[in-house]
Amino acid sequence: MASSALDFPWTSSIIESFDQSFDIHIEEGNSSETLNISDNTKSLVHYNTNVPKPPPPPPSKSCPKTNIGIANSSCVPKETQDIWDKLFKQGYGADVHIISEDGLIIAAHQSILSVASPVLENYLKQSKVKNGIRYIKIPGVPYGALYAFIRFIYSSCYEEEEIKKYILHLLVLSHSYGVPSLKRFCENLLENGWLTKENVIDVLQLARNCDAPRLAMVSLHMVVKDFKSISSTEGWKVMKRANPLLEQELLEVPGGCVHCKRMWQLLELHSRMCDDPDYCKVPLCRHFKVKMQRQSKKDEAKWNLLVSKVIAAKNTQKLFSFQRSSF
Repeated sequence: MASSALDFPWTSSIIESFDQSFDIHIEEGNSSETLNISDNTKSLVHYNTNVPKPPPPPPSKSCPKTNIGIANSSCVPKETQDIWDKLFKQGYGADVHIISEDGLIIAAHQSILSVASPVLENYLKQSKVKNGIRYIKIPGVPYGALYAFIRFIYSSCYEEEEIKKYILHLLVLSHSYGVPSLKRFCENLLENGWLTKENVIDVLQLARNCDAPRLAMVSLHMVVKDFKSISSTEGWKVMKRANPLLEQELLEVPGGCVHCKRMWQLLELHSRMCDDPDYCKVPLCRHFKVKMQRQSKKDEAKWNLLVSKVIAAKNTQKLFSFQRSSF
């Protein structure tokens, strides 16, 4: 059953590796060809009003609504699942070898992968065959996560410990390779008890990159509700280094740290008065210059008024200093 006390061994630093798109390498013997799958990063959405509670999830169309847990979350008869799970594990008649980043091989079938994933279908069609076997390599993902991903494609079967360990990897894989059933499964688990203070920042970033708006809203709501403790986690520290734009956005949400907001305001004020942002050593000077171009006329007018007052105060101070030095 989903529990808020579950531990996730996936560290926050791995978030940075998921900012890059997966590369699939089509291999034949020693030769390899890299094909890039690009995933446009979603633009940041600014929340300047109170964050509402997320809407209820849409009702399931395939299964009747029941109070079932993780171990029984499927309407497929167990016998059918067992057959497909056995086919995957034994690899009978496999004509595809999927190579993990550490060189381990997962045997699979082109027809099954192609039906389940349009992305995999496209790259399998482009791969070359050697001795009746097609080779593709999916780097950047541990073998355990890749194994759980392909197994789910076959039978929707899984080990609970594997899901706990690799759920964030599986969320990214299901989005990148177009497997909506697995993506909904991961989102549902995270939304219903698997979010923690330690992983919520990671989940928020992945939810936005993986086009999971409701999961992003649930994560944001948790951050606002417990901002003080979440802002001191390792996940927040990593996000602060890798994605300062998101940190700024979260600080602007009602309920954020007053001192941090003040710091950001001072940095933006400096940027508006700086004439050389490309070489300025003040943090994020150039970033705020870019941000100015997207601000509303109302915000721009407020900042312009503030800048004019600061400049006037500095000029007055210089005048007084000059007069004092003259005596």
